[in-house]
Amino acid sequence: MKETNETFEPVIKLLEELKTKIDNIESPKRYYRNKHLKMYFGLSDNTILSYRDKNLLPFTKIGDIYYYPLLR
Repeated sequence: MKETNETFEPVIKLLEELKTKIDNIESPKRYYRNKHLKMYFGLSDNTILSYRDKNLLPFTKIGDIYYYPLLR
């Protein structure tokens, strides 16, 4: 049984390191803003406005800021 523990010890150590790295990753954003849509998807201000007006792009508006949920 001791040989089995020694065999899996490096794997367990690597898994623990991986878990630590994953725990330290910043949680993903839940919303895009206009600047993200432009940067990630190459949309223009006019396209974003058009998609909102046609209800093609779901959004929430808080004050003057539009938030677009991540769709998965």
